Amino acid sequence: MPRMLTSKVGDIDKLVHWMDHVRKASKKFLIVCQHKKDRDFMRSLKCKNVLYVMEPMVDFVDLVVWTEKPVILLFDGDRNSNSKFMKLKSFLQQRGVKVNTGFRKIIFTMPCRSFSGLLKYLHQLAGSERVHSGLPV
Repeated sequence: MPRMLTSKVGDIDKLVHWMDHVRKASKKFLIVCQHKKDRDFMRSLKCKNVLYVMEPMVDFVDLVVWTEKPVILLFDGDRNSNSKFMKLKSFLQQRGVKVNTGFRKIIFTMPCRSFSGLLKYLHQLAGSERVHSGLPV
């Protein structure tokens, strides 16, 4: 039987470290999510300055430019989200806003492809109540 390539403990540590890193970065950056559920998930992590994309996109970009903060874009990993992500990123960069996409990389390393599903995935990995009590969420 072949060895497992990834361990569950490593995934838990990776997610907890990512959540802590996003929480600290939210003090300096404006976090832009795709959906209300994603925004609520980020607020449950005690992140500040969290918005979700509203239509029309041009008015939303004006709102973000007005805040004069660099932006972290957190969009899901499916094809439709990628197209919206690239469109918003190009609009923001054309207006002179610094865009950070590094926090999005974790979505491509996990089996769930949405940010709202990360919390459920973390609790699924943790399994027992004893491990749940040690999680920061």
